[in-house]
Amino acid sequence: MLEAKRSVEQKYRALKPIVDSLEGETGSVVIKTQHRQAINRRWHPTSFWMEDLPGDSSIEREYIPETYDSETGELDEGPFDLVTKARGRLFSALIRSGRWETIGERFEGVDVSSSQYQILSVLLNDKELEEALAVKSAHQIAAERVYPGDADGPDRAKLILVAGGYGSTPDRISWKKNIPVEEVRHVLSSLSPAVEKYLEYTHEVAYAVDPMKGFTFTDPFDGSGVLWHPIAAREEYIKSDKVQIVTYVPADGGRVNPKKLSQQIAPMLIHTLDSAFSGLVVEGLHRRGVQNIVALFDCWLIPEHYLREYGGNPRLFDEVIEEAGAAWLPILGPIYDALLEYREAVSEPEWMGSLKKSWRARVEAGRWPRFRTKRVATYHYE
Repeated sequence: MLEAKRSVEQKYRALKPIVDSLEGETGSVVIKTQHRQAINRRWHPTSFWMEDLPGDSSIEREYIPETYDSETGELDEGPFDLVTKARGRLFSALIRSGRWETIGERFEGVDVSSSQYQILSVLLNDKELEEALAVKSAHQIAAERVYPGDADGPDRAKLILVAGGYGSTPDRISWKKNIPVEEVRHVLSSLSPAVEKYLEYTHEVAYAVDPMKGFTFTDPFDGSGVLWHPIAAREEYIKSDKVQIVTYVPADGGRVNPKKLSQQIAPMLIHTLDSAFSGLVVEGLHRRGVQNIVALFDCWLIPEHYLREYGGNPRLFDEVIEEAGAAWLPILGPIYDALLEYREAVSEPEWMGSLKKSWRARVEAGRWPRFRTKRVATYHYE
């Protein structure tokens, strides 16, 4: 609770001087920031902005009068319940800066549902999981299998799957979420046995890399070389008469910490592919003349007038997401190649080779993935 409180206070203190600098009630300020690409290949702000923002809010909802049916091409009558995002509501502040003619125009877009597991289903050639995720989120699928008939099952499954998707071990998830470890393992294995196999394979790879070179691969989006080399370190105490601090210094000549690397490879490769897909979506929007894009990992928001001009949401995003999937699948090769470098040191060396073979056949057949998205809109204040 104290950590959460401090996090909120830090964001408030960062924004307060900006707000205080405005002249009167009609003042505005344009905030610009530089970005860095983190070790997991995702982009983060450096000079000014929050590092993260909350996701869905269960109490902040609005109703929309109609929705577009992508299968029939018709508009269905509403109203429909639409979950808005806190990050979407925050970015609605951008439209009040006077850079768009229609003051008060809101942002709308889409968010990929269970993106980590949709990506995993494609990478691991799990057709059953990919088809299931085309209609339901990962936590909904897991809840039906682990907590049938339990109304709280999806929320409980989501707590486990989100942490598991980021590489947390069952023991750590159990401790952090206060959920029995056997239940955690049951939920994590409920989606697909291939997911657990992938975690085991990358764990073996982490212990097989050259301890002085680390794990290397080529980024599938921009072709740049990537090195993951978390070093082994030891604590070093620095003291004076009044102060004592502890820091870390390299141990064993800067050798790889295999335990740390084993926690990184599995989730960070998925982040890499997630970031590549996001880049393709942004390029697709830009080619269609969209100039103002808010890209937050696997969520994209644009001013709603672009959607009106294109025939309505989600026609524009349907087209862009489908196009990005067709461009994304053929660039997965470097990920398979990097993992195959260590096939002689893993317990099931033929498995990754079979996955690459299936991937190549899918590319040749042109069976492009179509990631399922959910609609996101900024919350509009009167």
